[in-house]
Amino acid sequence: MNVKARYRRAKAHIAVWNVEQGKSDYNFLLTNNNDIDDNLRKLIQYDLQQLVQIEQDKYKEEKARLAGKLFT
Repeated sequence: MNVKARYRRAKAHIAVWNVEQGKSDYNFLLTNNNDIDDNLRKLIQYDLQQLVQIEQDKYKEEKARLAGKLFT
């Protein structure tokens, strides 16, 4: 398995908002590869944290946008 290709695929999934596929690829890299170096592991963990934050922000934005339409 090519680690670099899987990482790039995860980044591409997230770029087009296929979040579950991107998370799946990231988690696969973290759990199934003992041969990745610590820098890449830290980078993947950082990307996952950023993704969670982006998802939360998007959810709050959608909630605020839809809340105004429900009560008008």
